[in-house]
Amino acid sequence: MLINPTIEQHDEKRRDKMSQVSLTKGYWFFFEHEGNDISMFGSVWNGKENVSFNNEIVSSFRNLNKFKSEHSFSKNGHNYKVCTHMTNMLRGTLVVSLYCDDELLQTETLSQIGKDKPSKRFFSKTFLWFLVFGFAVGMLAGYFNLFG
Repeated sequence: MLINPTIEQHDEKRRDKMSQVSLTKGYWFFFEHEGNDISMFGSVWNGKENVSFNNEIVSSFRNLNKFKSEHSFSKNGHNYKVCTHMTNMLRGTLVVSLYCDDELLQTETLSQIGKDKPSKRFFSKTFLWFLVFGFAVGMLAGYFNLFG
């Protein structure tokens, strides 16, 4: 049994913390069905997706080259499906839907850039990360004389 280390079992404010998106924390979606917590995490940097049921990871894989993914699992006599769809790559808009026994229960949408998130700040942070990464790669290449 894999336990999702990023969720504390007895955190009463977990629901408020879950449905969020940021460059450093990734995408977090939270659903509830029949008193069970179902969460979906998606990494912005490496494409890792985890789906948890009551804090137990039930599905996990990397999704680097597809705009859609599907996580299926069975718990408590139900067949669940969590579907993701990146609808706008430039804005970082991700739509996640929860199905139970082929019936749509809930859909949530989060974006990196939205009304409450200024696009200048997003692009400044992204540019800074690429600048630091590029500098580090350049320094390593120079140190190990990879191109000389």
